[in-house]
Amino acid sequence: MGAYFHLIRFASVLFVATIALSCTAFVTSHWTVGLHRHTKEQAASNDSTKAPKEVAYYTTFHSGYWQQCKQIEEYSKAENCTLILVMIPDGERNEMYMSIGLEMLSILLLMLGTVFNMAACCRPETSPKVTAITAVLAVLAGLTGMLSRMMFITIFRFSIEIGPDDQKPYSWTYGWSFMVAWGGFLCCMVTAISVLHAYTIAVMEKQERWAIEQWLQQSAPLVRPDPPPPVSIPHTPAVTPATRTPVKRVDWNRVPENMIMGYPFCQQTAI
Repeated sequence: MGAYFHLIRFASVLFVATIALSCTAFVTSHWTVGLHRHTKEQAASNDSTKAPKEVAYYTTFHSGYWQQCKQIEEYSKAENCTLILVMIPDGERNEMYMSIGLEMLSILLLMLGTVFNMAACCRPETSPKVTAITAVLAVLAGLTGMLSRMMFITIFRFSIEIGPDDQKPYSWTYGWSFMVAWGGFLCCMVTAISVLHAYTIAVMEKQERWAIEQWLQQSAPLVRPDPPPPVSIPHTPAVTPATRTPVKRVDWNRVPENMIMGYPFCQQTAI
């Protein structure tokens, strides 16, 4: 069982790391980052008769599951944050709610998997069943998390295509929250593989123990136990009339009368 417990402890560490990475990515708003292009008029410095020229400048933005933050002015750290559900088209809000729900379900499954994994480590007698449940929870958590993230990126792309021009980014890419989320997915898959390996080891060891018990039961009648040692019983001599102690009778005729006045039955039985 040494390899089994090593894998279970390793899976516990991976479970905690996966939960930390998934929660960090879920609550942050750097899934996508990019630039918005703006134009402003700039008057000619020397000749005032010329028409002002339009000069382009760029502001940054970043968005996540909950909000999108835009830089207010160029070279400024101030940001204006808006709920992501307000910016998404009405037809895509249900899908966004589903994406958020799947991500929450993934984190919940990871927490349940951690609890079952701890139970498998603390109670070895139920380890195969509990380990199987833990492996299923880890796989389901990874699949639901992957589906949620794919839905979020699809909704973001679709909202860019059909959204107004002033909200369309000039360029965008994936941020560090996106990388953290997929790092959590990788840890989740490694966790599932470790738990499945531990389950295989537990089942094989259980089958080996069962085979050994069956062999011992079948070979037990062939082994003759040693006879018990003889029990010594102490000899007690029999009682015979010759060895019996004689009973002395009292001759009441020789007993003074003043001693037997209170015992009338003795007078009747006196010899």
